[in-house]
Amino acid sequence: MRLGGAPATAAPTYPVRFRGACDEGPERGTSWARRRRGAPPRRSLVPIWRNSATARKHHRRTMAAMNEAMDELLSPLTKSRRAHSIAVGRRMERVAGVLPAELRDDAVAAAYLHDVGYGHSVLGFHPIDGARLLRSLNYSSVVCHLVAFHTAAEVEAEVRGLAAAVFDEFRLTGVPCLEVADDLLWWSDLSTGPNGEAFTVDERLSEILSRYEPGSIVHTAITRAEPRLRAAAQRASGSM
Repeated sequence: MRLGGAPATAAPTYPVRFRGACDEGPERGTSWARRRRGAPPRRSLVPIWRNSATARKHHRRTMAAMNEAMDELLSPLTKSRRAHSIAVGRRMERVAGVLPAELRDDAVAAAYLHDVGYGHSVLGFHPIDGARLLRSLNYSSVVCHLVAFHTAAEVEAEVRGLAAAVFDEFRLTGVPCLEVADDLLWWSDLSTGPNGEAFTVDERLSEILSRYEPGSIVHTAITRAEPRLRAAAQRASGSM
């Protein structure tokens, strides 16, 4: 996806299984670097996402339970925020197959719920409010991490005068491919408009900057974070 070029509905172009950052050996899929240079793929023991009847059945059961819980969590949000959240979740569903199996459901849940903090405000900063709410409801540490850090949240926190330590409770280390899941969530958010529209990253950034006054917290944060936002979207789309 070229920023401002190809439509935002185009899925990121990670290899079919995992990109190189997720490749830990012959048993973990085909490395991104090997595919780029035309080398034959190594045999993988990891099934492709939803490629078997068992995987599809498990996915349907999981999503049914998730949908019921998510409907309740998203109900306090405005109609437009709910539409945006649902569209971001659906976009993540389409690309989650590039992640290791153990991250996929968490990535999808985090995408649907990334803005849930707007409807459950305590601190007044929706990424942390959302992550704390989800932790209290026993969502996984991965879901809470993805929500807390989504779409350059650390930059907005700095603009708001919040201490960087506010994120410490949600920092994770040693989770394979977590950085890829982060990028995919940022990409999903940045390619979805405020009412669920399919946007290019350029369109999304322009829309946000036009909606908020110069000098406002969000306008300032997006302006400062733009290089990071574009870099994450490019990594996710594979267009670098």
